[in-house]
Amino acid sequence: MKNAIGLILIIFLAVVLVLAAGCTSNPSPAPHTPPPATSVATTPAPPVEQTGAGEIVPPGIPSPSMSPNALPQVTGVEESPLPSAEPEGTAVDTLSESPYVPPPEEAELKGYLLNPSDFPEGYTLVQEGAMLPGDEECPAGEFCYLGGYSISMVTGDDQNTTLVDQMVSRYTLTATKETLNEVLMDQFPEIADGSPAEIPAPPLGDAGVAYRFEFPSTEAPLNGFLVIFGRGNLYEIIMIIGTDADELLAFDLATKASARLP
Repeated sequence: MKNAIGLILIIFLAVVLVLAAGCTSNPSPAPHTPPPATSVATTPAPPVEQTGAGEIVPPGIPSPSMSPNALPQVTGVEESPLPSAEPEGTAVDTLSESPYVPPPEEAELKGYLLNPSDFPEGYTLVQEGAMLPGDEECPAGEFCYLGGYSISMVTGDDQNTTLVDQMVSRYTLTATKETLNEVLMDQFPEIADGSPAEIPAPPLGDAGVAYRFEFPSTEAPLNGFLVIFGRGNLYEIIMIIGTDADELLAFDLATKASARLP
């Protein structure tokens, strides 16, 4: 899978939903009874002595005038030393870190991403960044991955959570029905191995396909929808998975994303 962060988010989503289901089924624990309070014997205070100066001090503790560690009275005010001035040119200037400038290929792919306003109200961006680097070696004429960029949006709470991933990738060959299947195998082998059900998809780019799938998890599988389309050698995936996964939302986001491709 080229989008490792996306896979981590999917697994995290599965764990959260499983834990939420477990929390709702656990019985309430019995109330805890605090142990009875125990009485603590109070040690009587030692007798005190009257000193000649009219002060009352406990026995065995010398008065200020008797203490061998008593400090002498200060008769004058000592001036603090002036800070030493460093010679000019010896101070080290702190340089601010330069902002990250993405390479042109990454900046181009980022420009094809959806905006937060393209999503329904309540979705929050939780991940954005470059995907895994492209294949180091690619024989001539082979279908090879060259790089990608992705975002992840999430909505809901601990009981009901839905995740949407958008991945923009570049490959060596132009988009066809056959290459779309190669993209599925390359980026989501877990879904491809689960025999997803193909569903009718709207016209998208040069080629497009959509699937209904179940993503394996620790307990019950997570239901979701996946739309893959491409124009030229640019490919996009819109995946929605979770409690409120909706194919209409997947198609709506895919249509908006397709309109951004050159």
